[in-house]
Amino acid sequence: MSDSFDAARLHRQDLDREIESIRTERLLRSATAPAPGLPSRARAGLGRGLISLGTALLGSSETGARSASPASGGRS
Repeated sequence: MSDSFDAARLHRQDLDREIESIRTERLLRSATAPAPGLPSRARAGLGRGLISLGTALLGSSETGARSASPASGGRS
């Protein structure tokens, strides 16, 4: 009879450890920064699009730096 009580006690301790580890994992997962929401992703996508458009229309900043001569005072 005491063997079954010991087995039940050990099983309950194992389950308690499992529950505690799950709680700890959830706590750690919630402590990390949340994934960016839709407005943040949309703003980032719009910014990348505007940068690409400006680069396509005006060229890269390296091109502008190469065309500037020291004689003109750095102006193109």
